[in-house]
Amino acid sequence: MLERFLLVSSAVILGATFMHSADPLTALPFQPQYVATTFNPGASGSPTPGFVSETSKNSTLTNALGANPTGQTACAAYSYCVPYAEPALAGNLGYVGYEYENSTAVTPTATDDKSDSYTCVNGSQDSGTSKWTGACYSPNLTAGAHLVTITFGTTAVTQVQAKAGMAYNIATSSPLDTSGSAAGASSTTANAVTISPTVAKDFIWALVCRAGTPLVTGTPAFTAGSGFTLGTEENQDGCASEWEVDAGTGSITPSMTMANASTYTEIVLAFKASSSSQGSAPSGFYLAHLKSWSTASGQTATSWPLQFTSSGNLLVGTAMCGGSTPMQLNSISDSGNSWTQAGTVNQFSGSSGYGSEFYVPNAAADSNGSLTMNTTGTGDCDFTLRDFVGAITNPYTNRLATGNNSVPAGSSVTFTNAWLPWSTTSLVIVNGGLAFNTALTVAAPSGCYADMASFGGMSVSGPEPVDQNNAYDHCYSAGTGNQTFTQNVSSSTLAVGNLTDDFINFLSPTGIGIINTANNQGTSSASLAITVPSTTAGNLLAVAIGNYNSTARTVSKVCTDGTTCAAGNSFTQVPSAASVGTSLAATDVWYLANAKAGVTTVTVTLSGSATNVEGMYYEVEKGNGGTWAVDNSGSGAHVSNGSVSSSTATGASITPTGTADFCVANVGVSNQVTANPKSGNAFIYPGVIFSNTSDAATSLLTTSSSAQTPAWTDASGTFSSSTVCFK
Repeated sequence: MLERFLLVSSAVILGATFMHSADPLTALPFQPQYVATTFNPGASGSPTPGFVSETSKNSTLTNALGANPTGQTACAAYSYCVPYAEPALAGNLGYVGYEYENSTAVTPTATDDKSDSYTCVNGSQDSGTSKWTGACYSPNLTAGAHLVTITFGTTAVTQVQAKAGMAYNIATSSPLDTSGSAAGASSTTANAVTISPTVAKDFIWALVCRAGTPLVTGTPAFTAGSGFTLGTEENQDGCASEWEVDAGTGSITPSMTMANASTYTEIVLAFKASSSSQGSAPSGFYLAHLKSWSTASGQTATSWPLQFTSSGNLLVGTAMCGGSTPMQLNSISDSGNSWTQAGTVNQFSGSSGYGSEFYVPNAAADSNGSLTMNTTGTGDCDFTLRDFVGAITNPYTNRLATGNNSVPAGSSVTFTNAWLPWSTTSLVIVNGGLAFNTALTVAAPSGCYADMASFGGMSVSGPEPVDQNNAYDHCYSAGTGNQTFTQNVSSSTLAVGNLTDDFINFLSPTGIGIINTANNQGTSSASLAITVPSTTAGNLLAVAIGNYNSTARTVSKVCTDGTTCAAGNSFTQVPSAASVGTSLAATDVWYLANAKAGVTTVTVTLSGSATNVEGMYYEVEKGNGGTWAVDNSGSGAHVSNGSVSSSTATGASITPTGTADFCVANVGVSNQVTANPKSGNAFIYPGVIFSNTSDAATSLLTTSSSAQTPAWTDASGTFSSSTVCFK
């Protein structure tokens, strides 16, 4: 069935510029996948166009685009720089909608970081406010195009905002079928433009920007017209987009409803479908909608209404705030979704910003997307919202709240061993606040893309009205272990000073990840109850256990229902991993390969009362929801009564099969573990040195088929250890 595709775009992006350095064609295994569309015959004999993604950034307010001050390399003079949500693959159509204020029309030029050529079409002016809308487009994008630069000649236009998006199955030569623009009288309905496509299945794009009263009061701020889908919205600055695929060649009058009346400007462009499949449709795990909005400085605590249409099942909202009190984002209210905070507000050092991050797993698509950012304090905040498609149901693994003091001058800011994803393949959101300078591209690792915008003439040091010169990125990581993250900055001679950087990690559909841990220790007891975060059905639960007693004790059972161990609640021992304890703690590993949902307690029962008993618990998830089993031919390994050598307790070695494995190891010592694990050892994922006995547990995520050997630093004495891998 033929469809109509209409897109209305409204805001221009400001903020710190970023250039895409990694080629998306050298794709990581779980990097956004774009599968070429199949031929879909219709009345016109051409495949149907489709929407890929869209980015929206807020207005420069009264700031004029102008010449750059010394050291500002974020965006060219008199320009506005805005990213696509993801780097383009070859053949897609790229489009940018913009608004600006100037007494006379200025037709800009545009290009991107792959030197693609854009055609710009200026729209109509609202005579009462001198605001204009316009659009630029480029067919047949070069693979990897990411940052678009719109240049307004040498005119210092003000109140610029922009949107950048992509579509597929669009003609790669002379794609524009028809277009139209108009200024509309004050109304709650924007429908001032009528166009008449000459062929069927046009991809139609429209931009509506409120001119008289940009702020929309009421929810939803914008509602798409019949047959249309909202793209992105800036209800604080007054612009929104909607899209549709045209079914025929009759006249079309796009319509959009606004919560309260205003004069407005509108531009509509219709692009012809390609004669054969062209470009790439989105597939897999990818960012579909990206937007940010910055408050003005000196704001008092309040609730900020925003609108964020989403089509995916993972929403991530972040804030980087500052000010005298300072301002902080404490919650996100949403009638359709429940937002969970990752950790607590992070303020690493003075003047670097206060970072907050929230997410919605397993989100439902929302065609209106009204929500509220609730803040406290006095100052300013920069809010960023991301909508990912193709995420797993329960993706969150961990957050690293970090930072640095007095970062010196240089061309980049590097965090070595600062980022440890708790999964083998990950989506990582970076939320960074800089005291001085402007964040640009991501230099390392590969698979990272900067999500900031910027404009010509802005100060090297913020806060500027768009993105506040801060660092906002998303990364698709295939690395296990500690990662080195490097953010390029605008001025090589200006010290960054204090820096706050938060890394929020989500398990990708193709990896495995540790999503929860817990531990407990007890004395003179025959059982140990470990309180754990509520479990997700189907996950692996593993408990590394140690116990000491002058008369040897063994673990008799481990259950999720107290001591009953009814069907589905009973853990299985890995017998070959069990060590023997004499003058030290015996070690053991038990597992449940298919957890029930909602478990909150794991109980370990011993053969008799022990002087000390301890347990380290892990919940591990497969992104594809597959089943779990013990690796290494279904066995583990152990060391009983080993001797510490060269201040090292070397645990039992095990060789996984090279699939994505979770391995756990623990050690019971006669002396004291002083480093868990020993520096440089691969077993680096969260464990604990048990407070009662100075024993230790640690874990590993690996895709290697090489032998894996845990090791701990211990001055002297004897030890026992257990090692098991699960696949």
